[in-house]
Amino acid sequence: MLPVGALCSGGGMKLEGALEVGKRVLRLPCALGAPVHVTSVLDELYDPAFATAIGLAQWGHGIKTLSQKGFSLGNLFRFKSADKVATKMRDWMKTFLP
Repeated sequence: MLPVGALCSGGGMKLEGALEVGKRVLRLPCALGAPVHVTSVLDELYDPAFATAIGLAQWGHGIKTLSQKGFSLGNLFRFKSADKVATKMRDWMKTFLP
């Protein structure tokens, strides 16, 4: 069980009633997420539709920074294919279902 709820992001979550559907389906409090720690002159970047792209860019930058400092990435890239990643994520998500 998630103790505090779910944070939903992406352009689809801006649809009318999407948060209410999330609350009903997940039976948890849901909030609309948006990118944080981003400085830009474009206000559009603070839109939830850009959350995934900005998060992946920040994550990639962090990985590059760590590897340049000599840190080992260890098991970070241990998945051999997208199917295995999807299976692992699906199994992990099932642990949160009541």
